Amino acid sequence: MWDDVIGEPEGIRSPACAWNCSYKCFRGTKNCCYLLLTTIFAPCLAFCSAINFACLAFQVRVRIYLLMHEGKEFLQRPNDRFRTLLSGHSAS
Repeated sequence: MWDDVIGEPEGIRSPACAWNCSYKCFRGTKNCCYLLLTTIFAPCLAFCSAINFACLAFQVRVRIYLLMHEGKEFLQRPNDRFRTLLSGHSAS
């Protein structure tokens, strides 16, 4: 990666100390930027991901609760109609 970013023409060569110094500066800057950005953004991203997961889990629980509640009502309605037919009263 280093040779792709910083390169020289074939006929001209810089002293070795210039290459070593520029490589160390490049690597140090890259590592510092990575460390700084992960230190700043990782906690924020983790917090947002936790909030998102909590909302998703809550939404799933609410849907399951509503589905179970509607399922119980659906299962009870036919039994009530059947009892009404057996007793001879008209369904309202």
